[in-house]
Amino acid sequence: MHVLSHKLAEFLVDRINERVPAPFVLRADNGRVHVHAGDELWFVSHGLSIVDEDDGRTLGQRLETAVRALLNSVQDVVMRHFHIQWPTDSSGSLAVAGARMTGDFVDLWYGPSEERAVIRFRQIPLKQVTS
Repeated sequence: MHVLSHKLAEFLVDRINERVPAPFVLRADNGRVHVHAGDELWFVSHGLSIVDEDDGRTLGQRLETAVRALLNSVQDVVMRHFHIQWPTDSSGSLAVAGARMTGDFVDLWYGPSEERAVIRFRQIPLKQVTS
């Protein structure tokens, strides 16, 4: 099974745009993710390309690393823009990015675990991002 970074980018943009605060909008571009605030480009992620490489890690490890890296980058951009911690849990602590490949899906969230997520995103069906 081979993950296509351009398909993964499209699905991640779709999921993250549902929960990222305004004025941010993510756009997919050939395996890269662009993070915009209005007309201003704040970040371009090239990290999803690691899912295309066979570097000795399992598919799940590469997917989880790529997704967490993107979520971390989005989090950094939002925090720089608003000058606040985002997102936070009920105690006010920063919620960390998480990702896991479980069976036929990729799960992604911010929080200490999937079960205790502060923000949970819709799953990505693995069959939709593989060839």
